[in-house]
Amino acid sequence: LRPVMYGAGALDSVQTPEGAVVQIATGGVYFFQGGLPDSPGLEIHADSAVIFPARGATETLLDTLGGEERREAPEETGEPEIQGEAAIPTQQEAQPSPAAAGGFGRQAGLQASIRAVYLEGDVVLSLGDRFVRATRLYYDFELSRALILDAVFRAEIPERGIPLYVRADEIRQLSEREFSARHARVSTSEFYTPHYYVGADTVRIRDRSVRDESGGIEEVAGSYEVRNATLNVEGLPVAWWPYATGDFETSETLIRRVRTAYSDDRGVSVETAWYLFNMLGIPTPPGVDATFLLDYFEERGPAVGIDADYKGEDHFGLWRSYYIYDRGEDNLGPLRDNTPDDLNRGRFLWRHRHYLPNDWEATFELSYSSDPGFLEEYEKSEWFEGKEQETVLYLKRARDTEAITLLANWRWLDFVTQTEHLPDLTYRRIGDTWLDPLVLYHESRIGGVRYRPDDRRFFDTKLLGNDKQTDTTMRMGLREEAELPVKIPGLNIVPFITGRGDYWDGQPSGAGGLWRGMGVYGVRGGAYLSRIFSEVRSELFDIDGIRHVVHPHFVAWWAGSNTRSTRITPYDEGIETVDDFYGAMAGVQQVWQTKRGGAERQRTVDLLTFNLETGYFGDAQDEMSNGYANTIRPEDSRTRNYLAGDLIYRMSDTTSLLYDFNLDLNDWNFDRHDVSLAVERLPRLAYVFGWRNAADINLNLVGGGYNYRLSEKHITAFRIWYDLDHGELGEMSLTELIIETGIHDAIARKLNDRGKLSRNAIAEGIINNIRKTIIRDQL
Repeated sequence: LRPVMYGAGALDSVQTPEGAVVQIATGGVYFFQGGLPDSPGLEIHADSAVIFPARGATETLLDTLGGEERREAPEETGEPEIQGEAAIPTQQEAQPSPAAAGGFGRQAGLQASIRAVYLEGDVVLSLGDRFVRATRLYYDFELSRALILDAVFRAEIPERGIPLYVRADEIRQLSEREFSARHARVSTSEFYTPHYYVGADTVRIRDRSVRDESGGIEEVAGSYEVRNATLNVEGLPVAWWPYATGDFETSETLIRRVRTAYSDDRGVSVETAWYLFNMLGIPTPPGVDATFLLDYFEERGPAVGIDADYKGEDHFGLWRSYYIYDRGEDNLGPLRDNTPDDLNRGRFLWRHRHYLPNDWEATFELSYSSDPGFLEEYEKSEWFEGKEQETVLYLKRARDTEAITLLANWRWLDFVTQTEHLPDLTYRRIGDTWLDPLVLYHESRIGGVRYRPDDRRFFDTKLLGNDKQTDTTMRMGLREEAELPVKIPGLNIVPFITGRGDYWDGQPSGAGGLWRGMGVYGVRGGAYLSRIFSEVRSELFDIDGIRHVVHPHFVAWWAGSNTRSTRITPYDEGIETVDDFYGAMAGVQQVWQTKRGGAERQRTVDLLTFNLETGYFGDAQDEMSNGYANTIRPEDSRTRNYLAGDLIYRMSDTTSLLYDFNLDLNDWNFDRHDVSLAVERLPRLAYVFGWRNAADINLNLVGGGYNYRLSEKHITAFRIWYDLDHGELGEMSLTELIIETGIHDAIARKLNDRGKLSRNAIAEGIINNIRKTIIRDQL
């Protein structure tokens, strides 16, 4: 039995009718028991207590106390009397090893004989970062067990920075690392009546955290079990589940995320996400994170789904699924039918990547959606920004400068336009220097392709009738490029020449096969210049010296071919879509850098970034899209004369001004003209507002939004945009979120080839969503 040290304002010795001797402690009592290497020390505070000696210690207790002698605390100080010579340790100091118990002096032997204690009045039991507050408590020091009435249990989840509260009629400590609660309310709110909580008949918590010698947590681990759980919002039960279990690493409750919002086409919506394995009452498999989705939309109907991410030593992947009984209409613009064909709508998506021996890797994808508008309506971000939905098998081996790929895909859904590869084998070599000083690039392919168009397309002027489904066509292609880098003082120049040859054994524009030859030659180049202006300083603008970096660059080329792309079925972008034209692009990228921060924390920041670029093309077809020059493969450029630029001015570490434009030099109209201000008022508030003009579709937008963090786990978000030309309010939504944790975001990024968000991603995200929504509505 580990020593127990205690103190009280006053102590009485009382003999019970059964002959046992107990102590009555009043005037404020304190107990301390040192911890073990893997557990923290125990502290208990209360107003009064009954102390039970260990069996056989009655005679020792009477001799030590002097029979029925009463010992009062010193009146002049009002401080509790300490049993022993040492002072009572503070909360910060209460983590001694068992050997340190002797520091309490001559009473250590007496204190080691305590078997149990019963306490009343403002009882607080502390075990490291966990504590229990109650009105009454019985603690057995021999068995490390406790019975606690009208109790509040609190534990910190360190890696998430979120407290866990369990309020219960009765809490039992079954061991130093296990608690059980009856008639409990579980939440992360310190309020007596939380806004939302999980109620349960019983809750069982097991702590398996790895601790250091002082009892501090090195690794969080543990689990909980909940029986007859209800989700309660403002005291009203809205959901029930018979049994659930989970880990401290994922969640303290079943729920993972809550979102509420309102919109014209959905009405009031409530979207919730739950830990799937916790709901099923089974341990979470290593490397797997699964979420059960349960939503309701006032104007649409109920919806369910399952999202999962998984990762192993040689593989990773994701699963997405969703089903809705949809009674409403989509909002896809005036030129399309917004009424779904069926009330039963949904999707599923499985993407998997596996790393194989000998540098091979395999990627598999299976994708299905019920109708053409489902993803555009319910998964807007994925629809506009994510990878194309397809059923595909892709093999790749990359070594040094070479890569071999095998692509096989099939169109499952007849309402999307896709090219089937049955299969397509490609071999590439990048940057070979065996003909030094020439640098060589090689690309060759062979395979079968089949074009499967969607008959519902609109405004497709580029294909000129080549939009019919084709039979399987054998395609072969070869692309060779040679570069000759030339370095002269202050300038890098790279002349290049490219030859391409392709063959298709059948095309709808003519009988038999079709050969296409193409030659491209040109020059690209650039330089890096910089200058430091150390004398430039301003406290008002937070400038301490300026470093100006300038990167001018250019490319010019001519391409010739024996056929136009309009005669070829557009199987793949960058293969059938290239044309013979010439062009040039010149641009300059500039950044002004300065130092910010205190003398010991100075860092270099980009104060101002300004990029400008212009492109001109000849012997080319006009296109609806903005112009673009591809410096690496010029034949892939979008041939529309343009002048474009963007600017970012970082007024401070938390405030940035953003501006970008695209001027169409064919008609001298601004195709794009945007300005926005993004502000982060750390640690709680971030907001953005701006103006966007899209001349091609005659739109003039103003909009913005904010995110506000209410607590460690709760945020609110507001989004709005307004069309000035049409005088219409496009969208307004106010959302409350519970921050999601534990998702394997890296898996989705790797499978979708998407990178990290920048500091000003909130500004770009809001404004881009406004633009995409407006364009969608107009089309």
